[in-house]
Amino acid sequence: MVMRHMKVFILFMMGHCMAGYAQDFDKLQKMIDSIPFHVVNLKEPRFQVNIHGGYSYGIGSTFRFYPDDIHSITIEKTGNGAPVTTTQYRYNYKRLGAGIRFGGGLSYIINDFINVGMDVDYLQSIIFKTRDSNYYQYKIPGSPGQTGIYNYRANGKITYNAIFINFSPYITFKAISRSKWYLYNKIGAVFTYQPKNTEEDVTDIRIRRTAQGVLVDSFMNVVKKSDWQIKNPSYGVMAAIGLQVKAGSRIRVFGELQFAHIIAEITKKTLTQYSISEKDLLPTLSLSQRETSYVRNFTSFGQDPDKPTQMLIERMPVTYLSAQAGIAFQLR
Repeated sequence: MVMRHMKVFILFMMGHCMAGYAQDFDKLQKMIDSIPFHVVNLKEPRFQVNIHGGYSYGIGSTFRFYPDDIHSITIEKTGNGAPVTTTQYRYNYKRLGAGIRFGGGLSYIINDFINVGMDVDYLQSIIFKTRDSNYYQYKIPGSPGQTGIYNYRANGKITYNAIFINFSPYITFKAISRSKWYLYNKIGAVFTYQPKNTEEDVTDIRIRRTAQGVLVDSFMNVVKKSDWQIKNPSYGVMAAIGLQVKAGSRIRVFGELQFAHIIAEITKKTLTQYSISEKDLLPTLSLSQRETSYVRNFTSFGQDPDKPTQMLIERMPVTYLSAQAGIAFQLR
Protein backbone atom coordinates (compact mmCIF):
# COMPACT_ATOMS: atom_id res chain seq x y z
CA MET A 1 0.00 0.00 0.00
CA VAL A 2 2.78 2.37 0.89
CA MET A 3 4.54 1.73 -2.46
CA ARG A 4 1.35 2.39 -4.37
CA HIS A 5 0.79 5.71 -2.57
CA MET A 6 4.38 6.73 -3.31
CA LYS A 7 3.97 6.06 -7.05
CA VAL A 8 0.75 8.04 -7.15
CA PHE A 9 2.44 10.94 -5.33
CA ILE A 10 5.43 10.98 -7.71
CA LEU A 11 3.19 10.95 -10.82
CA PHE A 12 1.13 13.76 -9.36
CA MET A 13 4.20 15.93 -8.73
CA MET A 14 5.60 15.29 -12.21
CA GLY A 15 2.33 16.24 -13.82
CA HIS A 16 2.17 19.38 -11.73
CA CYS A 17 5.71 20.35 -12.69
CA MET A 18 5.07 19.74 -16.41
CA ALA A 19 1.94 21.82 -16.28
CA GLY A 20 3.86 24.64 -14.58
CA TYR A 21 6.68 24.44 -17.18
CA ALA A 22 4.21 24.60 -20.05
CA GLN A 23 2.59 27.71 -18.54
CA ASP A 24 6.04 29.37 -18.09
CA PHE A 25 7.02 28.50 -21.69
CA ASP A 26 3.78 30.03 -23.00
CA LYS A 27 4.48 33.22 -21.05
CA LEU A 28 8.07 33.40 -22.39
CA GLN A 29 6.90 32.88 -25.98
CA LYS A 30 4.31 35.67 -25.62
CA MET A 31 7.01 38.01 -24.26
CA ILE A 32 9.33 37.25 -27.23
CA ASP A 33 6.48 37.77 -29.69
CA SER A 34 5.70 41.15 -28.17
CA ILE A 35 9.27 42.50 -28.76
CA PRO A 36 9.42 44.57 -32.04
CA PHE A 37 12.45 44.02 -34.32
CA HIS A 38 13.47 44.77 -37.93
CA VAL A 39 15.24 42.59 -40.44
CA VAL A 40 18.26 44.41 -41.99
CA ASN A 41 19.80 43.13 -45.22
CA LEU A 42 23.51 44.07 -45.41
CA LYS A 43 24.46 44.89 -49.02
CA GLU A 44 27.92 45.43 -50.49
CA PRO A 45 28.31 49.00 -51.86
CA ARG A 46 27.88 49.08 -55.64
CA PHE A 47 29.96 52.13 -56.54
CA GLN A 48 33.72 52.56 -56.30
CA VAL A 49 35.93 55.57 -56.98
CA ASN A 50 39.65 55.23 -57.57
CA ILE A 51 42.82 57.22 -58.01
CA HIS A 52 45.81 55.75 -59.78
CA GLY A 53 49.16 56.53 -61.37
CA GLY A 54 52.01 54.86 -63.19
CA TYR A 55 54.37 54.94 -66.14
CA SER A 56 53.73 54.17 -69.81
CA TYR A 57 56.31 52.74 -72.18
CA GLY A 58 55.78 53.30 -75.89
CA ILE A 59 56.03 50.01 -77.77
CA GLY A 60 54.52 50.49 -81.20
CA SER A 61 54.26 54.10 -82.26
CA THR A 62 56.24 55.17 -85.30
CA PHE A 63 58.39 58.27 -85.47
CA ARG A 64 56.22 60.06 -87.98
CA PHE A 65 58.16 63.26 -87.30
CA TYR A 66 61.57 61.58 -87.51
CA PRO A 67 61.54 59.50 -90.69
CA ASP A 68 65.02 58.01 -90.32
CA ASP A 69 67.54 56.89 -87.71
CA ILE A 70 70.49 58.99 -88.88
CA HIS A 71 72.40 60.36 -85.90
CA SER A 72 75.27 62.13 -87.66
CA ILE A 73 76.71 62.86 -91.11
CA THR A 74 80.37 63.72 -91.61
CA ILE A 75 81.87 64.76 -94.96
CA GLU A 76 85.62 65.28 -95.38
CA LYS A 77 87.36 66.58 -98.47
CA THR A 78 91.12 67.08 -98.83
CA GLY A 79 92.57 69.02 -101.70
CA ASN A 80 91.14 68.01 -105.03
CA GLY A 81 90.23 64.52 -103.82
CA ALA A 82 86.75 63.08 -103.70
CA PRO A 83 84.71 63.77 -100.55
CA VAL A 84 84.41 60.93 -98.03
CA THR A 85 81.02 60.63 -96.32
CA THR A 86 80.49 58.85 -93.00
CA THR A 87 76.91 58.33 -91.77
CA GLN A 88 76.12 57.07 -88.26
CA TYR A 89 72.75 55.50 -87.44
CA ARG A 90 71.26 55.24 -83.96
CA TYR A 91 68.01 53.60 -82.90
CA ASN A 92 65.85 55.68 -80.57
CA TYR A 93 64.14 53.52 -77.95
CA LYS A 94 61.86 56.21 -76.55
CA ARG A 95 58.59 56.26 -78.45
CA LEU A 96 55.58 58.54 -78.41
CA GLY A 97 53.28 57.37 -75.63
CA ALA A 98 56.05 57.02 -73.04
CA GLY A 99 55.70 59.07 -69.87
CA ILE A 100 54.19 59.38 -66.40
CA ARG A 101 50.40 59.10 -66.24
CA PHE A 102 47.85 59.63 -63.46
CA GLY A 103 44.10 59.85 -63.12
CA GLY A 104 40.95 58.57 -61.48
CA GLY A 105 37.75 56.75 -62.22
CA LEU A 106 34.31 55.52 -61.18
CA SER A 107 33.02 51.94 -61.46
CA TYR A 108 29.75 50.12 -60.76
CA ILE A 109 29.54 46.51 -59.52
CA ILE A 110 26.88 44.68 -61.57
CA ASN A 111 27.37 41.32 -59.87
CA ASP A 112 30.07 39.18 -58.28
CA PHE A 113 31.89 38.78 -61.59
CA ILE A 114 31.35 41.92 -63.70
CA ASN A 115 32.10 45.63 -63.12
CA VAL A 116 31.68 48.52 -65.54
CA GLY A 117 33.37 51.89 -65.24
CA MET A 118 35.14 54.89 -66.70
CA ASP A 119 38.71 56.11 -66.11
CA VAL A 120 40.15 59.52 -66.99
CA ASP A 121 43.94 59.77 -67.37
CA TYR A 122 46.48 62.50 -68.03
CA LEU A 123 49.63 61.54 -69.94
CA GLN A 124 52.42 63.80 -71.14
CA SER A 125 54.86 62.26 -73.60
CA ILE A 126 58.10 63.91 -74.74
CA ILE A 127 60.35 62.37 -77.37
CA PHE A 128 63.38 63.82 -79.09
CA LYS A 129 66.05 63.12 -81.65
CA THR A 130 69.53 64.61 -82.05
CA ARG A 131 71.45 65.00 -85.29
CA ASP A 132 74.96 66.31 -85.95
CA SER A 133 76.28 67.40 -89.33
CA ASN A 134 79.92 68.09 -90.05
CA TYR A 135 81.56 69.22 -93.28
CA TYR A 136 85.33 69.60 -93.27
CA GLN A 137 87.35 70.77 -96.29
CA TYR A 138 91.11 71.16 -96.37
CA LYS A 139 92.24 72.80 -99.58
CA ILE A 140 95.60 73.64 -101.00
CA PRO A 141 95.60 76.86 -103.02
CA GLY A 142 97.88 77.34 -106.00
CA SER A 143 100.48 79.43 -104.15
CA PRO A 144 103.13 77.35 -102.39
CA GLY A 145 102.82 77.15 -98.62
CA GLN A 146 99.25 78.44 -98.49
CA THR A 147 96.42 76.33 -97.13
CA GLY A 148 92.73 76.85 -96.51
CA ILE A 149 90.24 75.32 -94.08
CA TYR A 150 86.46 75.35 -94.17
CA ASN A 151 84.63 73.54 -91.35
CA TYR A 152 80.83 73.62 -90.94
CA ARG A 153 79.31 71.95 -87.85
CA ALA A 154 75.60 71.82 -86.97
CA ASN A 155 74.27 70.22 -83.78
CA GLY A 156 70.50 69.87 -83.79
CA LYS A 157 67.80 68.53 -81.49
CA ILE A 158 64.16 67.99 -82.44
CA THR A 159 61.72 67.67 -79.53
CA TYR A 160 58.08 66.64 -79.80
CA ASN A 161 55.82 67.27 -76.79
CA ALA A 162 52.28 65.85 -76.64
CA ILE A 163 49.60 65.81 -73.95
CA PHE A 164 46.97 63.06 -73.93
CA ILE A 165 43.74 63.16 -71.91
CA ASN A 166 42.21 59.70 -72.17
CA PHE A 167 38.60 58.73 -71.41
CA SER A 168 38.38 54.93 -71.09
CA PRO A 169 35.01 53.18 -70.61
CA TYR A 170 35.60 49.53 -69.71
CA ILE A 171 34.22 46.22 -68.49
CA THR A 172 36.04 44.22 -65.79
CA PHE A 173 35.72 40.45 -65.44
CA LYS A 174 36.85 38.68 -62.28
CA ALA A 175 39.02 35.72 -63.22
CA ILE A 176 39.96 34.28 -59.80
CA SER A 177 38.15 35.54 -56.70
CA ARG A 178 38.85 35.03 -53.00
CA SER A 179 37.50 36.73 -49.88
CA LYS A 180 40.48 39.13 -49.60
CA TRP A 181 41.57 39.53 -53.25
CA TYR A 182 40.75 38.78 -56.84
CA LEU A 183 42.46 38.69 -60.22
CA TYR A 184 40.71 40.44 -63.10
CA ASN A 185 40.96 41.28 -66.77
CA LYS A 186 39.61 44.43 -68.37
CA ILE A 187 38.71 45.50 -71.89
CA GLY A 188 37.48 48.83 -73.17
CA ALA A 189 37.74 51.73 -75.58
CA VAL A 190 39.89 54.87 -75.46
CA PHE A 191 38.76 58.35 -76.51
CA THR A 192 41.72 60.73 -76.53
CA TYR A 193 41.73 64.52 -76.49
CA GLN A 194 45.10 66.17 -77.25
CA PRO A 195 45.16 69.84 -76.18
CA LYS A 196 48.87 70.30 -76.87
CA ASN A 197 51.19 69.03 -79.60
CA THR A 198 54.34 71.06 -80.19
CA GLU A 199 57.58 70.48 -82.06
CA GLU A 200 60.79 72.38 -81.40
CA ASP A 201 63.85 72.24 -83.64
CA VAL A 202 66.99 73.90 -82.20
CA THR A 203 70.24 73.91 -84.19
CA ASP A 204 73.58 75.40 -83.16
CA ILE A 205 75.84 76.15 -86.13
CA ARG A 206 79.55 76.90 -85.99
CA ILE A 207 81.62 77.83 -89.03
CA ARG A 208 85.41 77.98 -89.02
CA ARG A 209 87.18 79.13 -92.15
CA THR A 210 90.43 80.61 -93.35
CA ALA A 211 90.21 84.25 -94.40
CA GLN A 212 93.41 85.86 -95.64
CA GLY A 213 95.48 83.30 -93.79
CA VAL A 214 93.62 83.81 -90.49
CA LEU A 215 91.11 81.38 -88.93
CA VAL A 216 87.74 83.06 -88.37
CA ASP A 217 84.92 81.58 -86.27
CA SER A 218 81.26 82.47 -86.57
CA PHE A 219 78.26 81.15 -84.59
CA MET A 220 74.56 80.90 -85.31
CA ASN A 221 71.53 79.59 -83.39
CA VAL A 222 68.43 78.59 -85.36
CA VAL A 223 65.12 77.94 -83.57
CA LYS A 224 61.94 76.64 -85.18
CA LYS A 225 58.76 75.94 -83.22
CA SER A 226 55.56 74.46 -84.60
CA ASP A 227 52.09 73.58 -83.36
CA TRP A 228 50.54 70.35 -84.59
CA GLN A 229 46.76 70.24 -84.75
CA ILE A 230 45.29 66.78 -84.09
CA LYS A 231 41.72 65.74 -84.84
CA ASN A 232 39.89 65.40 -81.51
CA PRO A 233 38.89 63.01 -80.24
CA SER A 234 41.11 60.20 -81.41
CA TYR A 235 39.95 56.61 -80.92
CA GLY A 236 41.56 53.42 -79.73
CA VAL A 237 41.24 50.26 -77.66
CA MET A 238 42.65 49.09 -74.36
CA ALA A 239 43.02 45.86 -72.37
CA ALA A 240 44.46 45.11 -68.93
CA ILE A 241 45.11 42.43 -66.33
CA GLY A 242 45.33 43.22 -62.63
CA LEU A 243 45.04 42.29 -58.98
CA GLN A 244 42.80 43.95 -56.36
CA VAL A 245 43.34 43.37 -52.62
CA LYS A 246 41.03 44.27 -49.72
CA ALA A 247 42.86 46.68 -47.40
CA GLY A 248 39.92 47.72 -45.20
CA SER A 249 36.15 47.57 -44.90
CA ARG A 250 35.75 49.97 -47.82
CA ILE A 251 39.30 50.36 -49.15
CA ARG A 252 40.90 48.34 -51.92
CA VAL A 253 44.38 48.59 -53.45
CA PHE A 254 45.12 47.39 -56.95
CA GLY A 255 47.84 47.11 -59.55
CA GLU A 256 47.50 46.41 -63.25
CA LEU A 257 49.33 46.13 -66.55
CA GLN A 258 47.49 47.94 -69.34
CA PHE A 259 47.88 47.95 -73.12
CA ALA A 260 46.47 50.77 -75.27
CA HIS A 261 46.50 51.50 -79.00
CA ILE A 262 45.32 54.87 -80.34
CA ILE A 263 45.27 56.32 -83.86
CA ALA A 264 45.68 60.11 -84.02
CA GLU A 265 45.01 62.04 -87.23
CA ILE A 266 47.09 65.11 -88.08
CA THR A 267 45.14 67.96 -89.69
CA LYS A 268 47.43 71.01 -89.60
CA LYS A 269 50.94 72.19 -88.80
CA THR A 270 51.71 75.86 -88.06
CA LEU A 271 55.15 77.40 -87.66
CA THR A 272 54.97 79.67 -84.60
CA GLN A 273 58.62 80.72 -84.27
CA TYR A 274 61.53 81.05 -86.66
CA SER A 275 64.57 82.91 -85.42
CA ILE A 276 68.29 83.04 -86.21
CA SER A 277 70.53 84.23 -83.39
CA GLU A 278 67.45 85.65 -81.60
CA LYS A 279 66.37 87.64 -84.66
CA ASP A 280 62.70 87.00 -85.50
CA LEU A 281 62.36 86.03 -89.14
CA LEU A 282 58.84 84.60 -89.02
CA PRO A 283 57.25 87.69 -90.67
CA THR A 284 59.55 87.25 -93.65
CA LEU A 285 58.06 83.84 -94.50
CA SER A 286 55.08 83.38 -96.81
CA LEU A 287 51.89 81.65 -95.65
CA SER A 288 52.85 78.52 -97.58
CA GLN A 289 56.11 78.37 -95.58
CA ARG A 290 54.36 78.87 -92.23
CA GLU A 291 51.36 76.55 -92.56
CA THR A 292 50.71 73.03 -93.81
CA SER A 293 47.19 71.62 -94.16
CA TYR A 294 46.62 67.85 -94.25
CA VAL A 295 43.68 66.98 -96.49
CA ARG A 296 42.14 63.82 -97.95
CA ASN A 297 42.81 64.81 -101.55
CA PHE A 298 44.14 67.76 -103.51
CA THR A 299 45.38 68.73 -106.96
CA SER A 300 48.72 70.45 -107.34
CA PHE A 301 49.31 73.13 -109.99
CA GLY A 302 52.28 74.71 -108.26
CA GLN A 303 52.36 76.16 -104.75
CA ASP A 304 50.58 79.46 -104.11
CA PRO A 305 52.68 81.40 -101.55
CA ASP A 306 49.51 83.00 -100.17
CA LYS A 307 47.90 79.66 -99.32
CA PRO A 308 48.95 76.90 -96.89
CA THR A 309 50.95 74.02 -98.30
CA GLN A 310 48.77 70.94 -98.80
CA MET A 311 49.70 67.38 -97.94
CA LEU A 312 47.74 64.16 -97.58
CA ILE A 313 46.38 63.33 -94.12
CA GLU A 314 48.83 61.50 -91.89
CA ARG A 315 47.76 59.09 -89.17
CA MET A 316 49.96 58.69 -86.13
CA PRO A 317 49.72 55.41 -84.19
CA VAL A 318 50.37 55.69 -80.45
CA THR A 319 50.79 52.33 -78.69
CA TYR A 320 51.97 51.90 -75.12
CA LEU A 321 52.15 49.50 -72.20
CA SER A 322 51.45 50.94 -68.74
CA ALA A 323 52.22 49.69 -65.26
CA GLN A 324 50.03 51.45 -62.71
CA ALA A 325 48.77 51.13 -59.14
CA GLY A 326 45.97 52.79 -57.23
CA ILE A 327 43.47 52.89 -54.37
CA ALA A 328 39.73 52.28 -54.72
CA PHE A 329 37.13 53.50 -52.22
CA GLN A 330 33.69 51.93 -51.92
CA LEU A 331 30.91 54.50 -51.60
CA ARG A 332 28.20 54.10 -48.98
